Amino acid sequence: MSEAPRTTTMGRERDAERQAADLAAFRRMLQISSGTFSLSFAVCDDRRLRDSLIERFSAELPGISIVRLPAGVDGIYTTTAARIGSQTPAAIFILDIEASVPFGSDSQPALRTLNASRELWEAFRCPVVFWLAEYAITLLYRHAPDFWRYRSHQFEFVPEAATIEDASLEPQADYIQVEGLTYEQKLFRVSELENRLREAGPVPSDELLMHVLGWMCELAYLYRLFSRYGEASNLLRMALHMAEERLGGDHLITISVAAHLASLLQATNKLEEAEKHLRHALDVAEKQLGEDHSKVAVFCNNLASLLRQTNRIAEAESLLRRSLKIDEANSGSDDPKVAFGLNNLAQMLKASGRYEEAEPLMRQALVLSETRLGVNHPRVATNLNNLASLLMDTNRVTEAETLMRRALQIDENSLGEDHPTVAVRLNNLGQLLQRTNRLEEADKIMRRALAIDEANLGADHPKVVIRLNNLARMHQAASRFAEAEPLYRRALSIVESNSGLDHSSLAIPLNNLASLLQATNRLEEAEPLMRRALSIFVDSMGAEHPNSQTVRRNYITLLQALKVPEEEIEERVKSAVEGR
Repeated sequence: MSEAPRTTTMGRERDAERQAADLAAFRRMLQISSGTFSLSFAVCDDRRLRDSLIERFSAELPGISIVRLPAGVDGIYTTTAARIGSQTPAAIFILDIEASVPFGSDSQPALRTLNASRELWEAFRCPVVFWLAEYAITLLYRHAPDFWRYRSHQFEFVPEAATIEDASLEPQADYIQVEGLTYEQKLFRVSELENRLREAGPVPSDELLMHVLGWMCELAYLYRLFSRYGEASNLLRMALHMAEERLGGDHLITISVAAHLASLLQATNKLEEAEKHLRHALDVAEKQLGEDHSKVAVFCNNLASLLRQTNRIAEAESLLRRSLKIDEANSGSDDPKVAFGLNNLAQMLKASGRYEEAEPLMRQALVLSETRLGVNHPRVATNLNNLASLLMDTNRVTEAETLMRRALQIDENSLGEDHPTVAVRLNNLGQLLQRTNRLEEADKIMRRALAIDEANLGADHPKVVIRLNNLARMHQAASRFAEAEPLYRRALSIVESNSGLDHSSLAIPLNNLASLLQATNRLEEAEPLMRRALSIFVDSMGAEHPNSQTVRRNYITLLQALKVPEEEIEERVKSAVEGR
């Protein structure tokens, strides 16, 4: 993080003076422009401040019409004109353009249409004011330059700067809520946290230290949601170094930061280093808190997750059973923590094919969560989803669908219809519908999941790639190749632009697109893609990995279809495996 001037009392006084001047200028604009058209932009990132200002101006000038744009509107002028009709308001305030201008997209149909509609706005014989966030004004300048130049005024309204002391009184982040923020809200939160950390400085006071460490962990979590793994890693390493230096390596706060870093390392396949941090955290917690403390149960769970990923199932199971026993002893056998532990153990058993052992644990976790948390709690939805997945694997599709639909409804009601968790539920249901050959409904549901992830994470996020691939595979399985191909190509383009041409995540979209080209008899076009996929799989996973072996067989089949001689097939496969 680069250095920036700290907020001072004098600086806040200048901000207040500037805001008062903008308020006075805004009032004058409304008065002077009365009865004639003018175009203004009011920039405000704080919705509460925006709404309070609009309420104040509406009270001062009766007759202001407020147009709230629905999400995904392309024709902003036509929507506004339809809302205003034949009336002549004192002014028109247009809100929520952000819902139609996604931050991370180069395709901005709403702004292109707005740019072409410039002269139409003169039909409104009154001031027209667009209230919008700072990032949206930047996009407007870039994608609607003619409309931008048409403006008469621009105003900026900012909330009174919160002091670092005020921020320290906030509760610690709830990461479920953080994940549920919209894409734009996440961007605002990133900016807010970065500013706080700059103000706190590289050596925060003892009073601020705990809060600063919490902000660093939250900011790293947001970076991770945006796939900014390098920045997240650097920030967590800084936080861990700060905690070790100021608190000591065996402080409970320090090992908590280390656990955050370990989670990121595990997600980015740096498993050896992640394991080192997790084992240290568990060892410290055992020594300082006792072997049966609830914090020890948490670290047992975390370490078990990593061990499961590295196929050390026996040790993972032992840790999960130990964690469950600790929670039962500390909180009672009917505590929600116990339901969480039961579910984790059941998930591991399911992953290792022990369905008969896993199912009763899942059902026990579900009943316990319903009893203690209520039948409409998000944790219940998680348990429903996990049990439904097991039922799918054991071919009990009807019961699985009932549970999936119930889980979806719970999350829509409790988290909101556009929450990332809802996208997960929709994706799972879509795959079930595909399996039961209800393709039209599956397509609709999976496209909704895709739209939610695009809105929350950005159009180029790795989760969007997963959604695109799932949707494309469904269409390919139904021989709807024309619908599948652009989805595969978009997924491949995202990964190439984000990861570099030889990144391991390229292998799957390359293989998928190649298989479609092969299925549509475009063998010559498919061959270099399949060859490249094989090289990347072998380089990243090894020649004996099941994925590498599968793509190797696919490549041989493709070469045979091209009628390549056997000795040349052997040479081409060898060359691909060796990365030549």
